[in-house]
Amino acid sequence: MLNDADTRRFLETSRCVLEFYNTSLLMNEDCDTQDAMEYLTAKFRTLSESTGNSVTDVDLFLSELFESMTKNQQVDVMQYFRNGDHKIMVATSVAEEGLDIRQCNLVIRYNYVTNEIAMVQARGRARAENSKFVTVASCNQGVAEKDEINIIREMMMHDAIRQLQKEMKTRHTDYHQTMSKIQAEEKEKRDIELAMMNGRTLKEGEVVLRCRKCDEFACMSSDIRTVEKAHHVVIDPEFSDRSLEKAYSSLIKISGDDMFKQGKLHCKKCGLDWGIVARHSSTTFPVIKVESFIVIDDVGRRDAPKKWKFTNFRVEQLSQEELLQYRRRALASGRDA
Repeated sequence: MLNDADTRRFLETSRCVLEFYNTSLLMNEDCDTQDAMEYLTAKFRTLSESTGNSVTDVDLFLSELFESMTKNQQVDVMQYFRNGDHKIMVATSVAEEGLDIRQCNLVIRYNYVTNEIAMVQARGRARAENSKFVTVASCNQGVAEKDEINIIREMMMHDAIRQLQKEMKTRHTDYHQTMSKIQAEEKEKRDIELAMMNGRTLKEGEVVLRCRKCDEFACMSSDIRTVEKAHHVVIDPEFSDRSLEKAYSSLIKISGDDMFKQGKLHCKKCGLDWGIVARHSSTTFPVIKVESFIVIDDVGRRDAPKKWKFTNFRVEQLSQEELLQYRRRALASGRDA
């Protein structure tokens, strides 16, 4: 109904692209994410082919958004939004924390609920006076129910904080004694860890792996290598002092690889399942799974990745020289090589 052809083109193209995204989100609920992405890719390809030689700036802009924005483009968008040049900003969960946008008066979460902490952080993005926080949820997905549970948990969290503050005032001496004890225990734990690392200090990009259950030191990221481009092995000879191996009655072939399982690997202190003991190139290795560990960087930040692809440190492939060195150390220590 608009007379201006350029405006009609802009609105209609934007509407079509939003429909692509909406359909992709619906597919993602019931199908694999890969299927949803393939659908999106095909739709954008079709859109590009249909425009032919009549490509406009909006076509290029929306296609570039789908292909992903550069860091500089993200910074520009944030600045435009802060300045008021852009009235709406669409973002992933990365916008939940750390973004200070005082002019923002409305936050909408679309079909997305995590925990009560993330909810408080997301709501904090709306800093303007009389701002609002809204969750839009589709039916039968349990999103609304999770949101209600988070509201209850937030209320419990505030009650706990008030109770703690009250305890700190009425039992001031006991509180400080307890804190001093905890700090002393943590310092002792760090001193023991430094001794176990043989005086090594963390380099840039290096992290420490601790047992997820008991927080016991396990190894450093520089002690880990990959075998067959998939299995993560620890080549620190002293790792066996911190782990417990339980052998199988026979070797079990790992499908597709030149590796055989020969036992389970556990934390020596708490018994948590750390992975397996495997045989590769006539050498026995501890093969760890990252979901059994807490990852701590050089400034003390803690992470709990569930898969190796979600870690933020680099792991090199086991070289032939390292294989021979590991084998020699194993033989020298009397362990099975």
